Amino acid sequence: MAGKISVGLGGSIHDYATVVADQDSIVWGLEDERITRIRHNLGSKDPLRPSFYAACSHFPEIESGNLTIVANDTLSDVPLFEDIECEMMNHHLSHAYSVFFTSKFDEAVILIVDGAGSVTADHGNSHEREATTIYFGNGNSITEISSTSGLLPCPKSINEFEISNSNSLGDLYGSATEACGFARMQEGRTMALASYGDDRFLVEFLKRISLGENGQYSIDMHSQNGFLKFFADLRAEYGCGSKMAFDVKAAIARAAQEVVETVISHLLRWAYQETGCENLCIAGGVALNATVMGKLDKISPFKYFSTVSSPGDSGTAIGSAIYGQLKENTGGKARRWNFSPYIGPVHNETSDAENELNCVLEFVDIQEGADFVYDQLKSGKLVATFFGRSEFGPRALGNRSILACPSVPGITSSINKLKSREWFRPVSPAAIIPAREGYEQGESMMQCARTSSIEHFFHRPCVHVDGSARVQTIKEGSHDFLWSLLQCFDAGHQVVLNTSFNIGGEPIVETREQAVSTFLRSEIDFLVVEDRIYSKG
Repeated sequence: MAGKISVGLGGSIHDYATVVADQDSIVWGLEDERITRIRHNLGSKDPLRPSFYAACSHFPEIESGNLTIVANDTLSDVPLFEDIECEMMNHHLSHAYSVFFTSKFDEAVILIVDGAGSVTADHGNSHEREATTIYFGNGNSITEISSTSGLLPCPKSINEFEISNSNSLGDLYGSATEACGFARMQEGRTMALASYGDDRFLVEFLKRISLGENGQYSIDMHSQNGFLKFFADLRAEYGCGSKMAFDVKAAIARAAQEVVETVISHLLRWAYQETGCENLCIAGGVALNATVMGKLDKISPFKYFSTVSSPGDSGTAIGSAIYGQLKENTGGKARRWNFSPYIGPVHNETSDAENELNCVLEFVDIQEGADFVYDQLKSGKLVATFFGRSEFGPRALGNRSILACPSVPGITSSINKLKSREWFRPVSPAAIIPAREGYEQGESMMQCARTSSIEHFFHRPCVHVDGSARVQTIKEGSHDFLWSLLQCFDAGHQVVLNTSFNIGGEPIVETREQAVSTFLRSEIDFLVVEDRIYSKG
């Protein structure tokens, strides 16, 4: 490590995480859910303690107290803060630090768009929170150039999913997700569903938004004719949950998706006109919408884009850790922090559970292991991988993945059954194809759904119904095992299906024990753990 470390604590009312940074790199990061095994660690009474204590076990100097610990201020009521000294920073600013200071840009527009950030005004029985903020980053400084807050009809001490933030794209999309019969934090289902919908509700959605000048907009959530009333009327007319017809749900999802794209396009066109800068950094929970991310070159004038593997609230831990390093030294040469998604803890010790499995191959050469896996995939088998340090964020990028061959008939149905996912949800390809100009970072981390992907992928399971694919581009050196595995496929068809190593609403596996347990409880055929390949015997 390079010099003294700092610790960043992230999250809001979900996705709690701890990150450690040194003077030039993000060196370690872990989300609470990987330890507690509760998705997003929702409902936790003692958030952050699991990941923070894990960090302490890896970095003894944390317990000495001779370092900076920073958290975003939506975490102010966390019990852990009674035991440690922690500095608070603005929620959207922590997002901005996470994405700008891990980019390659000397200057960039920074768009932060999510559900609800820091409190911006207090009216007693109601309050306002950040909804969208546009910053301009230059060198070591970040300056706000436009912001939009939303009203919540409750005291500022309350920050819950049940109370939506007006003007919030995140809460609008979340409310539409609930209208479709899903739960909050299941917005990925809505994004997939949108491609099946018609535009029957689009005009009604557009009536409830207004696009203003100077990077401003409004979304009517709470009025007598607002979105919440509109969604209630839809449920009354068409039924709730499973009683609502698929085509109605899909139409709701499509309208929500198009409104989000419309507002973001409006904001980005203004920001480009205001700054003339071609570089864009984007973060916040809405940046997990891979469809929007994949269209940035179409809905905005920006040419180059940067994000992180965790643009949602766990990523605020990255920004907070960087702030702890940078806050006392903002002058001089522009500083940037090296970031890789593979920053989880190291799990070197073989678990006792592995001894109960049948080791079918122990390989020294990676290509030998890749050849074996290729043969299994081509015969229709599912293979899970466990390598090195876990990925930080919601995307599995080879170290905690389930792999499948896209040429196998019915493979998408097999994966969705394994993961208890709806039939309409796509599976992402990892492939050796050139990244799009400007999208190199986002596509390497599976954050952007590449449009018109049917021309790149011969096999239909790689491509969603709208022709897009949330691709993970692989190049030599980016992931040794995936690179070796893809060499086994014919040139021009070097692609494998890659989904996260988890089942049935559980978080992605973190430890060897979790990997074995998930393997044994699933229909996965083989498990690769470092240099060994196991079957169930």
